[in-house]
Amino acid sequence: MWATGRSVTVCVVFALIGAAPHTAQAETVTLVSEAFYPEGPLWHEGMLYYAEMTRDRIVVRKGTNVRTFWRRKGCGPTSIAPIPGGYVVACHIERVLARVDTKGKTIGIVTKDARGRTIGNPNDSIADGNGGVYFTSSGLFIASAPATGRVFYLPPSGPPREVADNIHYSNGVVLSPNRRHLYVSAHIGRRVLRFEIGPNRRLSRRRVHVRLKAGAAHSDRLAGPDGLAFDRLGNLFIAEYGAGRILVFAADRRLHRIITLKNRYVTNLEFGPKGKTLYVTAPASNSVWPYKGAVLRIDDPLR
Repeated sequence: MWATGRSVTVCVVFALIGAAPHTAQAETVTLVSEAFYPEGPLWHEGMLYYAEMTRDRIVVRKGTNVRTFWRRKGCGPTSIAPIPGGYVVACHIERVLARVDTKGKTIGIVTKDARGRTIGNPNDSIADGNGGVYFTSSGLFIASAPATGRVFYLPPSGPPREVADNIHYSNGVVLSPNRRHLYVSAHIGRRVLRFEIGPNRRLSRRRVHVRLKAGAAHSDRLAGPDGLAFDRLGNLFIAEYGAGRILVFAADRRLHRIITLKNRYVTNLEFGPKGKTLYVTAPASNSVWPYKGAVLRIDDPLR
């Protein structure tokens, strides 16, 4: 459909502590050159899934074959997470979760949490490896808005339950490599939070893991941390939405590297086979409908 295989170049700026910053080059491959507000890449069972929010669909790519896996009018999907027997799709615009089987058929819609309240605007999601899914519910994307972002846990059966609140636009979410901690982007607060995962998958011991400094000179005024991913070495990759870059923090929480991208509104990222290939979703605009962008591949981003 839109696969091109065209190569482009991005600039990698090293910000090593104790060393003068310098520049290196890294090659990227444009897998899809015309995606419609691409979001939430997922590498699962040898295939790359990603959401197209303004086309109300989840797309799947295997090799060079690209097709629509699932669609729901009005959904506005932003992420997809695997569960036993299928997937959970976050419908950010419709304000629901959709349960989908392995063939792409909708088998259920989740509208309320365990207390009978709406789940707001679900955004990013991550499977916990035990049949459940953590997902963020962001709140208002306005700098002056109150911190109403939340995190929910969807168990293998039953409705989701709230496990964290009072986040200034909760956005990206990822588990630590040892699955003992959950990391959440507080986008408007320009910080990434860390929670300890306890019994019954509840969260505690909230702390600020990293604070982002001011964005690049060309950044959007609402630039901030969006999607999150860990590599095999324990480095935390942060998609800085509105700044066209990926920030890499080492395990000691120091900024290790900055990868700059052509598209300013980088939304999310996901490591693929063997943890060496990074897939990135990046709209070029958030103001010109339907917010076209690209799906990119970066091979071994720290080489």
